[in-house]
Amino acid sequence: MKKIAITVVLLIAVALGYCSLPLSSIATLMIRLTDQTGRKITSGAAVTFLDAAGTPIATVRTGDRGSWDNTLHWWTHSHHSTSAQRTSDALRATSARVTATGCDSATIPVLLVRRYEPIDFAPHGGGPAYYVHTFDSSVVLTCR
Repeated sequence: MKKIAITVVLLIAVALGYCSLPLSSIATLMIRLTDQTGRKITSGAAVTFLDAAGTPIATVRTGDRGSWDNTLHWWTHSHHSTSAQRTSDALRATSARVTATGCDSATIPVLLVRRYEPIDFAPHGGGPAYYVHTFDSSVVLTCR
């Protein structure tokens, strides 16, 4: 009986330990756009995320799924090789080129902040631990 209790406790401890490891990650990159007068730029804008060599990784435009108002949002969560939302792509981003119709373009550095999200035992929406990589910035463009 004692061996069974020890085995059960050991199995529970191993399962908790495994679920506490951040085996996956997501990334969310957000850029809010305004012009020099403080007005929101809500159309005709795009942000292209670039890697260290200046090669484009992904482009997000106003009106794209996930973006709203004057916020351009790139959310990545997949690890599948054919997905357009791979976290590994977002982690390569070192800069972002922001363009808008009638405005000068701007290039800003992308500095991702990593945060550990612990295991969650909630019955709905809970799950194992993971990392969240975030970037949140506001850009003021000079428009004509």
